[in-house]
Order: sequence, then structure tokens, then C-alpha cells
Amino acid sequence: MKQAVLTAVLLALTSSSYAFDLQGIKAADIKNPGNSVPAASPAVSANKNYQSLWMSVYLNESFKESQASDFSQGIDVRVRKVFDTTFNVSVRAGNNYEWLSLNKFGSNFSLSGSGVNLSMNNWSGNYNVSGSVYGDDNKAQFVNLTLYKGFDGYSYSVSGFGLNLNIGRNSISGSYDDTQYSKKALAAVITLALAAQVDNTPAQKGAEEKAGERIWLSIRNDSFGGWNQVEATDPFADITVGLRRSFNRDFDAEIEVGSDRENGRVSNFFSRTWDYRSFRTSLSMDEWGGTYTLKGDLYVKGAAPEVRQIKLDLRSTFGPGQFSVYENGLRLNIDTHGVNGEVDTAVYPKKLVAIITAIAMAMQQPAQQR
Repeated sequence: MKQAVLTAVLLALTSSSYAFDLQGIKAADIKNPGNSVPAASPAVSANKNYQSLWMSVYLNESFKESQASDFSQGIDVRVRKVFDTTFNVSVRAGNNYEWLSLNKFGSNFSLSGSGVNLSMNNWSGNYNVSGSVYGDDNKAQFVNLTLYKGFDGYSYSVSGFGLNLNIGRNSISGSYDDTQYSKKALAAVITLALAAQVDNTPAQKGAEEKAGERIWLSIRNDSFGGWNQVEATDPFADITVGLRRSFNRDFDAEIEVGSDRENGRVSNFFSRTWDYRSFRTSLSMDEWGGTYTLKGDLYVKGAAPEVRQIKLDLRSTFGPGQFSVYENGLRLNIDTHGVNGEVDTAVYPKKLVAIITAIAMAMQQPAQQR
């Protein structure tokens, strides 16, 4: 009995210690509790800004070259193996276009030039990439990552360190932290990956296995006071294209393909249409929503001269006069520095490549100031 009374007294004392006066609380105190409730801790934001990347890859085993492009990101990388230890490399990152030096020493690679200094060392088929890349702000971005080999000699992957990429023979996809990798640094890493792809292509048995003829025209302004205002030449394909402004958006063109020489005219009388006219050749290129269509008549000389009907689709890439062509028998990538690709002369004559080059160079010229 005494124990029960003691328990009741303790319960009464405990409840009174936690009691509060409901009549003394105002509505404002309920709506605005002040600092009585601790604020939630602010979320810690990651200082990362990942950009998605999807590049189409064209690997040409016959010519031992590879090209990767993502026009939405403004990145284009081209790698061509010219000797056992030497590669030709051109890189576009944003508005910058650069030629880099790429060499192979044993099973390792070295990429340098224009603020790029990277090495790629082989270990068991994987590659460690390290070095630095200087951006437009003249600040160095340090690179240290590993390319892990995939199931074949063309596949690699990178995960972590601000870069996540899956590299294959047909595409490159993934994301990158643009606070850690500039477009130039990203393009440099991709250059080395493409070099590994090209280096792993099997040797060709003979020149007869090469499908088509290689095209590599270099575009340059004529600074020596010659007839041409701008020229494009490929001494190996034996193609020369000269262009001179007649007035505003009208140009005289001079085309040489082998021993065949032709004078024509490139005109832009309508805003979305460019025309090429010469003897028995009449081609028009119309633009619609970033896509061009080239169609018309092409006169081809030879043992049996003929007029061919042409219709091609071209995709705009980086700006005026810069586009790509992917057709059966014709693959071209055109920018302000050159024309790169391949033509099957059994399907299309090299004269068509020269005319497309002339139109592209005319489109690239700035409008004449009035």
C-alpha cells in the first residue's frame, strides 16, 4: 500500500515538471516559433558542371586514320598515321583549330604543341595518360587518367577524375566536368585514344584493298599577289581549286583535276542558294535548317564524255561553308582549313570534290563591305 502511494506521488511530480500553461500561449507564438526549431543544414553543392558528350567516330582502316566529331560541343579530332611512329593530328575545340605533333616511342605515345604536353604509356594493353594542357586563359589543366582497354583493340573506357567516357570504333559517349577539363584538354585526350585505335588497325596486304581515293585538300589565302584570292590544293589527289571574287557574292573559279582544267563561276544571288556554273555543268546547293542539298548536272570529260545527274545531302557543322558529306562512294569533312575524306572514283568523279570545295570556299568568304 505504501509502495503504491509512493508511485502515485512520483508520477504527479514528474507530470507537473513537464506541464505548461496552454492559456499563456498565443497564436503568434505557434505561427512564428522563432529560433526554437533548428534550421535545416544547407545542402553542400558540388562544384562540378558535367557536360554530355556524344561523338560519331569514323575509323578508316585502309588509310589508317580516325575522326571523331561532336558538332554540338564544337569538337572535331582527326588522327592519321603517316609512318610507323608519326601521326598527323588536327584538332578543333570551340573556335580554335590547331595542328599537333603526335609520335610513338615503342608502345608509348607523346602529344605536343599549342600548349599541349601529354604522354600516354602502355601497360598490359591499358594506357596511362598524364601531362598538362594550357587553355585560352593561359592556365594549366593537369591530366592524369587511365584508358582501360575493352573487348577489342578499338574500345576503351575512362571513369572518374571528372571524365567518364566509353570509346568505341563507331562512337564516343559520356560526360566531362568542364571545370576540370576544357574542350581543348578533352580533345587532346580523345586524340590519344584515336591514336591507339589507329595503331591497332591491321596492316593492309596491298594498295588494291583501299576503297576509293584519299582526299586531303589544304585551304589557304593567297598572300603572294596571284590571281586567286583563296586556294585549295591536294598534290597527291592532283586537285587544285582557285577562287577570286568578281563582286560581292559572285566568284570566278578555276578548277584543275589531273590534266583537266575548267573555269566556272560560283554565285549566291539568293540567300539560301549557291550555284556553280561552267561548260555543261550546272549545280545548285540549297540550304534548309542546317542541311544542304546539292543537285544538278555535272559534265565529266574522258574517253566517253557524259553529263551525270547529281543529288547529295550535306550537313552543316561549324559555320558557313563548313559541312560534312556521308554518301555511298563519297565521304567529306569541310572546314575553313581544308577538305578531308575519301572518294570512290567509280561512283563520283574527283571533279565533284573540286566543285564542292569551290562552293565551300566561296561561302567562307566574308561579305564585301559597301
